[in-house]
Amino acid sequence: MLLITAMTRSGPHWHDERRERMLREHPALRALTGPNRWTAVLIIVLAALQLSIGAVLARFPWWAAVIGALLVGTLVSHALGVLIHEATHDLVFTSPTANRIIAMVANIPLVFPAAMDFRGKHLKHHAHLGQPDGADTQAPQTWDFRFVTNGVRRFVWHAMGPILTHSDAPAQRPSFWLYVNVALNAAAMLAYTWAFGLQALLFLGISGVMAFGHHPVGVRRYGEHLTLREGQPTVSYYGPLNWVSFDVGLHVEHHDLPNVPWNHLRAVRSIAAPEYESLAALHSWSALLWQLTMKRGEGPARYFLERKPSRRGSG
Repeated sequence: MLLITAMTRSGPHWHDERRERMLREHPALRALTGPNRWTAVLIIVLAALQLSIGAVLARFPWWAAVIGALLVGTLVSHALGVLIHEATHDLVFTSPTANRIIAMVANIPLVFPAAMDFRGKHLKHHAHLGQPDGADTQAPQTWDFRFVTNGVRRFVWHAMGPILTHSDAPAQRPSFWLYVNVALNAAAMLAYTWAFGLQALLFLGISGVMAFGHHPVGVRRYGEHLTLREGQPTVSYYGPLNWVSFDVGLHVEHHDLPNVPWNHLRAVRSIAAPEYESLAALHSWSALLWQLTMKRGEGPARYFLERKPSRRGSG
């Protein structure tokens, strides 16, 4: 049974110790690791579906594109984002190059070329979970703490955070793959807009922003590393939206065994059930979104960090 440790223990070490213990006590977990090539089929189907929905909605009034994006498009975009995450961990193919390519395919309907930038940042996030000053590249940065001073700013921060946040980490030269990602998305969106018009692009754009913004599926970014219990750096969600999100809510399970693909995460929880029974967890992303919107005190400060960014007051 898990014993919650002190906040002084860093996130990576917390998961490293759990992983070592789980593999020792439950060797059947090793059989769950490795790529799932069927994920590539899902990516192609979902990308084609999203592009097709946008093309169909282009024939209707503009508000149909907005409603379609909020009700359906956001769910598809979020699912594609989750599968980009799978490719980031090389859980679609064995070849890193093939995983990069399929991630960029999944990125096309999201409009914004983010897959290759996410790959670099997300792998660092696993290695430096909860470590400040830009080490955890997906944690709130100095900018986030400065910006969120009231409820309106908190809403903007959550709705547009992936676009607005400035990293504390030193700037690095863009990689070759990032240039490819940008060029591919730019060419694809120009061709798509030429073929189906701005309204189709509007559908894709709103879907892409809302999928990682102020929406019940978008709030999972906020919920994954909330400090719900002292010493627990990662939080899982066990609600119904996992069924349209490829079980991305099983986030403790993912950090414990990041080389297990999405379709085996429930088996991880089942095999090693005692490791998860005593952990704090979320059961409603919608309730979390309401809380984030309405409750004072929500925001960057609730993210698991060993300490706040050291340059919080500089500038």
